[in-house]
Amino acid sequence: MPHVFVLASDHLGVRIVEQLRRDGCAVTVGAPDGSWLASAQLPEGVARVRLDGIRPTVDGVAEIATADALLAVTDEDEVNLGIAFEALEANPKLRVVLRQFNLRLGALLEASLPNCETLSLSALAAPTFALAALTPGVAFAHSFGADILVLREADDTTAGTVVARAGGSVLVATTARDLPPHPESPDRPGETKRTSRRTANRLLLWTLAYLAFAATSSAIYFALRLDMSPLDAVYFVVTIVTSVGFGDYSLRDADALSKLVGMWLMVSGVMSMAVIFAVVTNSLFDRQHAFERGQVRTRTTSHVVVCGLGVIGYRVAQTLRRLGHRVVVVESREDGRFVAAARAEGMHVVVGDASQDEAFRFANAGSARAVVVCTNPDFVNLEVALLARSLVGRVPVVLRLFDPDLSRRVAAHFDLDATLSSAALGAARFAAAATGSTRMAVVRFRDVDVELHELEPRAGETVRAIGARAGRTPFAIVDDRGALRFDVVDDETPAPGERVVAV
Repeated sequence: MPHVFVLASDHLGVRIVEQLRRDGCAVTVGAPDGSWLASAQLPEGVARVRLDGIRPTVDGVAEIATADALLAVTDEDEVNLGIAFEALEANPKLRVVLRQFNLRLGALLEASLPNCETLSLSALAAPTFALAALTPGVAFAHSFGADILVLREADDTTAGTVVARAGGSVLVATTARDLPPHPESPDRPGETKRTSRRTANRLLLWTLAYLAFAATSSAIYFALRLDMSPLDAVYFVVTIVTSVGFGDYSLRDADALSKLVGMWLMVSGVMSMAVIFAVVTNSLFDRQHAFERGQVRTRTTSHVVVCGLGVIGYRVAQTLRRLGHRVVVVESREDGRFVAAARAEGMHVVVGDASQDEAFRFANAGSARAVVVCTNPDFVNLEVALLARSLVGRVPVVLRLFDPDLSRRVAAHFDLDATLSSAALGAARFAAAATGSTRMAVVRFRDVDVELHELEPRAGETVRAIGARAGRTPFAIVDDRGALRFDVVDDETPAPGERVVAV
């Protein structure tokens, strides 16, 4: 029985442990102090080791030095990397699986460290979230490179290659480019509700009203008192207010009252113009700042709104962009980790609170193709998803919840198009990396677990022989570019570099 040490901090650790136990592994769990997993209940038969601090070391943890594999899957890349280096020093033969967001760093680590595999939870989960926003019934998606493999629930066997059946539904496999879109809803609102907000600036209105009164009353006075024509009187008032007068008309020889009226008009003009210039300038700066923060309603339509630009949200937005779709992102922090990168990649970023109606109005969510909610934590995500549903009518709403149990319950009780757990989507792959399994994922389909495997052919093996050897049912072949084909024949022999996808 292989012994696996799991260093984790969140729900992903629990789901990995559950999968490892189903695989027959002995498991020891270490969770940093203060993390969610430190106080969470673990499956029966799983040992727990106390680790001091939020950035623990392996000093004194004998279980790591004697383990067959280490899974370092906390939500902090630096912690995972540091533990891996220390563990390899203590046990150079240890098989190490690292959770790393940075795919480039992950590839460099795999090339440099023996028995090391790096996986990104966000990269594993993002295709499923992105495609669930674009088409109904998506249960799982995986990018091979040139193609994205999609498993989706359907009522029609012609919708793709059937990989499983349950009741009156089938689980079919297809590529992302062959997916049907969500049906167009007849009650699309076109624009999300506006919040009741006064847009006029009260100070500017009062200033303009006062200036109009002063100019009108003074023009009437000068026309009557100084025997001016109406046009000359208005001209004279304008020159006084704008401080360019007394070249052609002057109050030097006028009576005292006229001089007092002129002085009042001069002061009123200077003060009013100062206020007007200040208000207008401030308004222009505010407008420019609002544009920079995306806090002006975008004219983009048929786009996907992604709420939350964390590691999952950013990967989902990137996947949607690569698939050719317009993306508008709502992010609460202007200095967020991925805000600059998202803008550089052509995404419109709205800086605002996704739990407020106004953020959805700025994102023009009512004219969107779908809304994907990827904020943190889970209860905030649920609030944002329910708000989105109330604001955008039948526009598809996809909700990300980290806790798989909560995800299942929410899916059963709320009118959302897809409720997915990133931990559930990635746990089986992490566990397989620790044990050397060919398993890519475990897909839940109508209370049945469907395992997806990627098999390497041996020289001269036919598809039938590959399936028999692995005890799996082949349904697709993927070539060295990552292109998929489903017209698999049992007697064919895969070409060099091709792999077989089976269930």
